[in-house]
Parts: sequence; C-alpha cells; structure tokens
Amino acid sequence: MKFTDALILGISLAVQAQDLRFNQNGKFKMVQFTDIHFGEDDKDDASNQKLMGEILDYEKPDLVIITGDVVSGYAWDGKTTPWASVQWTKGV
Repeated sequence: MKFTDALILGISLAVQAQDLRFNQNGKFKMVQFTDIHFGEDDKDDASNQKLMGEILDYEKPDLVIITGDVVSGYAWDGKTTPWASVQWTKGV
C-alpha cells in the first residue's frame, strides 16, 4: 500500500464512517504516522514516503492514522507552488 493509498483510505473511512472491526485473528492493527513535515527536503520526502510504504506493506494495518504536522509550513517561501499542490499534481 502506497502512502497516498493510505491517505485516501483514511479519508474514505472518515467520510464513509465505516464500522471498525477486528480482523480474522481477532486483532485490530493501527499504524500512526505523525509530524512527517513533508516539504522541507525532496530527498527526505522521497525517503519518508518509501519508508511509510514499506511499513504499510509489512504491517498490513486495518487502519492508518496520519496526524501532526504533515506538511511543513515554514519551508514554503510564499512564492513558489506549495509542496502539497505539487504532490497532488504528481499523483504521489
């Protein structure tokens, strides 16, 4: 599962208000990513997205929670296209 898939899943769960259920093993696994600070450095952004994808592929969580400072506001110079807009356009 890619980062964007997890984000879309999280949004989908919030919008659809689906019931949360235990998996086949009687467990409910959550993964939380917080304070990611995307937008500070392209190399770090790519590395973080790769690591998050690896964690999701390995853990196969029932719910992904993304909290904290996801996009770094202080890294934006106010003139260039904002980081989130660029990522949305790229389909990352």
